[in-house]
Amino acid sequence: EGREAFCNALVDVFCSKVLTTFRPKYTQFVMFVVCSSSERLAKRFLERLITITVETQHADTERHAACSYFGSFLARARYLRLPTIRTSLSLLARWVHDYLERYDANVTAPDPATHCLFYSVVQALLYALCFRVPSLAADAKHAKRDVFLDLRLQHIVLSNLNPLKVVKQTVAAQFVRIAVALRLLDANALAMLQEHNRTLVVAGAAEFDADLSFFPFDPYPFPSFRKFVDPNYTHWDADEDDSVSDLGSQRPSEQSSLEDQDAISLSFRSHLSLSDADHGQHGSPEWRPMSFSPPAGDHFLHHQPQPPTLLHQAIHQSNKSRR
Repeated sequence: EGREAFCNALVDVFCSKVLTTFRPKYTQFVMFVVCSSSERLAKRFLERLITITVETQHADTERHAACSYFGSFLARARYLRLPTIRTSLSLLARWVHDYLERYDANVTAPDPATHCLFYSVVQALLYALCFRVPSLAADAKHAKRDVFLDLRLQHIVLSNLNPLKVVKQTVAAQFVRIAVALRLLDANALAMLQEHNRTLVVAGAAEFDADLSFFPFDPYPFPSFRKFVDPNYTHWDADEDDSVSDLGSQRPSEQSSLEDQDAISLSFRSHLSLSDADHGQHGSPEWRPMSFSPPAGDHFLHHQPQPPTLLHQAIHQSNKSRR
């Protein structure tokens, strides 16, 4: 009971003080180190972050910040177990697909000003995948279900909202490289998409990169404290270069949210495995944090086949005309 209270108190302090602080550079690493000593605390931290991300009563700045912390922590915390990683990625993807189901059919071009939270969540998903795909792929050889099929990455990438054009381009490039190498995405479709995006100009993309491409657990610069961080920290091979590090240090700025995103949150909640006992008083009165226990059934997420997006159709038609 004492440990439970400590976990709740620590997460509460983080979310009320650090999460709402403009551009913190180092304080968040205290939480990173403390979480390495407690799997329960690490899960509680992720639970609270995803709760804030999807619930519309929180300020836009908090939702973007929580999403950034969620993706960065998921990518960098070496001590997270694969079941927790799989569930976390599935939750991000579930929200993205619910969002696409509601909005994508009425979109003809990327629009970071209107759909900025969508791009933040996709960016967090792709960033985490850049770090986690190798271990997930190795695990998939022995797993009963394929987490990559659950994520339906190609449907996200080829959606009309066209996230690869808006998210941080270093993240997009690394994700594409890994996804093609492991055959998670169709290489020909991606090649056509990249050709399409090469001449596409998106208003607000630069502002999204400057204001919302925030990766709070990028490498810690102080040697005196790195000895506490490094044993439990996942480094990118090019962290000392400019490949996936240097992903931006700007704190999220306030953006307008869509009025009916409540419907997406409600739909999202209906697909979660909820905790019935642990954290009720600390979560939202509408939704207690999700459980990180493995799903009971064969499929954590079940999706109906979706028709090709307008972007996908255009790429396919262009590809046919070149044959």
